[in-house]
Amino acid sequence: MNIVNYSDARASLKSVMDATCDSHEATVITRKNGGDVVMLSKEDYDSINETLYLLRSPRNAERLLNAVADIKAGRVVVHDLQDIENGEEIELGK
Repeated sequence: MNIVNYSDARASLKSVMDATCDSHEATVITRKNGGDVVMLSKEDYDSINETLYLLRSPRNAERLLNAVADIKAGRVVVHDLQDIENGEEIELGK
């Protein structure tokens, strides 16, 4: 996470915005007489919102977290897209 004070952010706003977008890290802009502000790229903001949306449903969150655990444990079968397009039967859940 990058931290920059308001005066520096204002003086070099374009470079602060470019660095935030390029690094995919939040930038905290600190202020003396007000609350701090967090700057994110639109891409990262949208990604966070999509993740929150997908995890909002407890049932969906459980399924997604189980899928991640399966991937990490190597319990996945990789299928070639060409096989699917050719109509090969694919057994799911193995």
